[in-house]
Amino acid sequence: NIVTGGDSRALYVASTSTANRVINNKVENISGGSKVYGLFVDVTSRDLFCDNNAIKNLTSLGDVFGIYINNSKAPVVTNNTIESIRQISGSTTSYADGIFIGTASDSSYIVNNSISGVYSSVNRTAAAYIPSGIKLNAGTTHRVLYNSINLYGSNSSTPAATGASSAFTISADAVTKVDVRNNIFNNKMYDATSPFN
Repeated sequence: NIVTGGDSRALYVASTSTANRVINNKVENISGGSKVYGLFVDVTSRDLFCDNNAIKNLTSLGDVFGIYINNSKAPVVTNNTIESIRQISGSTTSYADGIFIGTASDSSYIVNNSISGVYSSVNRTAAAYIPSGIKLNAGTTHRVLYNSINLYGSNSSTPAATGASSAFTISADAVTKVDVRNNIFNNKMYDATSPFN
């Protein structure tokens, strides 16, 4: 699927009901001109269960996310495979993330996901926007367990931000009480002159 303008959301959950399930879906080969989301969740008050989805080959000229979660209390994100999340253009404040946890999404449970190939060619000037396998952008009491993340490839720019890519990122001081254990994080991305992890 190719989307030439506007936002593209392959899976979109915007329900305030309980017991929302996003299970066993396959999303692949989406290219967009603005923002691209494999799974976009917003205004789901509680009980999101996101399991065993395969998200692959998302390309954007702006923000790009494998799984984006906002306003969801205690989301469960388990056993998903996210591959090749690519941002080929954009601003210094655009995002490229495998799993992104945003506002009002406390107590997320992110377990046993496989994420690889998150890439951006855009220079970043602030660490909050660096491409990441998993990014906790808000909330508290998150658990990140038994995930496998592999970042690799060459960035044609020379990023100004400290740590120009990250397998796992906590991007705000307000994100506290995080339990991160038994993950495998590998980051071999590099720019034109040297590796950065």
